Amino acid sequence: MLKTLNNYQLLYFPTYLVRLIFQGNCLIWNILQMIKE
Repeated sequence: MLKTLNNYQLLYFPTYLVRLIFQGNCLIWNILQMIKE
């Protein structure tokens, strides 16, 4: 049980990290667009 849970976390964590970075980049991009206008 614990081993499958760890495998699931290992699979899930990179996607969570990518999503977090992507959202951060979107936020920075929106701020830059607002400054440029």
